[in-house]
Amino acid sequence: MERRRGRRPVFGGHVGDASAGYPGGVEQTATVITVTDRAAGKIRQLAAKEGRTEPVLRVRVVAGGCSGFSYELSFADAAEGDDHVIPAADGVRVLVDRRSAPIVEGSTLDFNDALLGGGLKMLNPRATHECACGDSFSV
Repeated sequence: MERRRGRRPVFGGHVGDASAGYPGGVEQTATVITVTDRAAGKIRQLAAKEGRTEPVLRVRVVAGGCSGFSYELSFADAAEGDDHVIPAADGVRVLVDRRSAPIVEGSTLDFNDALLGGGLKMLNPRATHECACGDSFSV
């Protein structure tokens, strides 16, 4: 994380303007995590199954996890003021809160059909080892 005097912290590259429909100074960037097309398709499918009008997924880092990191993946209705909004394929947006951004920066959100029932998996290059407990969002 780099800090610039008098400005908000910048996480890993360009931070653009707030996107339409996400008020309150929301930062939009494509550099915090990469969302694969397969993951975006699954997010869209799961959102439709839940009757959501927009496929918006929130990623938060939570304490614990045997791989060194554990994630909470859940659907969101709207971004919050400090969220990073990552646009993906098919109109999907993934929100990463500012506290989680430095930890997941450089990670990839992908679909892993090996998980029970299929699910989303965060691949974090800083994780100590691959683990599916606590950091997947299964259907």
